[in-house]
Amino acid sequence: MKALRAAADNLQAGAKLALFRPVAPQAFHVSWGHFWFMLALYAAVICGYDYWTTEAPREFYPRSGLMMVLTRSALVLLAATLAGWLLRPAQHILALAVITLSGFLLPWCVMLAADI
Repeated sequence: MKALRAAADNLQAGAKLALFRPVAPQAFHVSWGHFWFMLALYAAVICGYDYWTTEAPREFYPRSGLMMVLTRSALVLLAATLAGWLLRPAQHILALAVITLSGFLLPWCVMLAADI
């Protein structure tokens, strides 16, 4: 139950960040589990979008969707790593990745909903 509450806190803080509202860095819960949860949520949004925008008969190609999600997650980790090296201390790399994914989810959902 604590993990779900922490994930909801990350989503709420990410939404505030996406709406240019002030957010304290302590509002985010940072762990590898939260990073992978945000990534899985992002993948679910992508799959849902692809499902709704594809005409029947639908075929599922997991390799292409998985490659897109993994490529974007690798880019998020790369950007967080570079920012961590530049800003010091580098132990905040995972925090930057979680914050980036949390803040990226709401605008992505809005953009996809507008496209549908």
